[in-house]
Amino acid sequence: MLIEILFWLFLVLTCLFCALAGGKAGRAGVALIIAATIATDIAQNTTNWSHTAWPIAAIDAALLVGLYILALKSRAYWPLWATGFHLITVITHIATIIAPGFRFGVYFGFSGIWSLLTLLAMVIGVAADHRASHNRRAEPAPTE
Repeated sequence: MLIEILFWLFLVLTCLFCALAGGKAGRAGVALIIAATIATDIAQNTTNWSHTAWPIAAIDAALLVGLYILALKSRAYWPLWATGFHLITVITHIATIIAPGFRFGVYFGFSGIWSLLTLLAMVIGVAADHRASHNRRAEPAPTE
């Protein structure tokens, strides 16, 4: 229960920061993450994690496509990192298809840890982009 509370707290703080400081790409990333998180939370009520969690795999695949499109359209670098981390989550689902004996704890854990790293990539990337943008505005205009 504590881990779930900490995840939701981290999610809310991450999304709030990215929505405020991340510009258009940050808001788009937040919308994708929140939609996928809510859908996953609903789908987990029907998942026992003893075999491939098809509803969650579908949600994660859709999020991967959304993050990939965001990475292609954005000038920021963090969507590339977020897409890469989330790709590993999707690969975890594929591993359960290839190896049906994949252990429940490993499957559930891998899905969770890469989600946290996706959020962390968003925070670090938005902060770096925000700092770089601020530094560009602070530089004096070139003189001729």
